[in-house]
Amino acid sequence: MAGKSILVIDTPSNCERCPLRYWGIAGWSCICTRRLLEGPITEREEWCPLRLLPEPKDIGYPNDDYDVGFGDGWDACLKELEK
Repeated sequence: MAGKSILVIDTPSNCERCPLRYWGIAGWSCICTRRLLEGPITEREEWCPLRLLPEPKDIGYPNDDYDVGFGDGWDACLKELEK
C-alpha cells in the first residue's frame, strides 16, 4: 500500500442519499462496507464508516505558543478539507 487517503464529501442524511451506494445483483449496496441495504433507511446507520469532521478548536486564552500553533494548525487543516 502506498499510503492513506481521505475522501471529503457532503455527509448524507441516510443511505438513500449517499453517493457511495451502488446497484448490484441483489439490490442497493454500500461501496465501503459491501453491505446490502435492505428496506427504506431513513437515517445514517451506526455501522456507517463515514465520519463527520471534528469541530474547530477554541483554545480560548493560550497558555503558550504551542497551544496557539496547535489551534491555528487544526483550524487551518479543517478549513482546507472543507473547501
